[in-house]
Amino acid sequence: ALDFAQTLVSVTGLEETGPAISLYPNPADRELTIELPAPVSKTTAVQLVDQLGRVAFIGSFAPGEGKKTIDTSPAAGGLYFVQIGSGKEVVRKKVLVVHRE
Repeated sequence: ALDFAQTLVSVTGLEETGPAISLYPNPADRELTIELPAPVSKTTAVQLVDQLGRVAFIGSFAPGEGKKTIDTSPAAGGLYFVQIGSGKEVVRKKVLVVHRE
């Protein structure tokens, strides 16, 4: 099971810490796949948030799920953070959204 308790994020949220979470493709165009190092043991929130804190996507990993593909086509091009978990158990990773057309 993925343990988010050991991964602390700086107050700015700009530090990339935590387990080896894969985001691909990066930069993303129409969709982004998030792959965790192990399936989660409980429902775990996932969000795509822009630099101003606006949420472009809200979803969750179900227990036993370790991979999720999200639709990034509605998101404006730019830098985003994939935020996994909630409260003190949060991991943030940077991803760029670039629409090719």
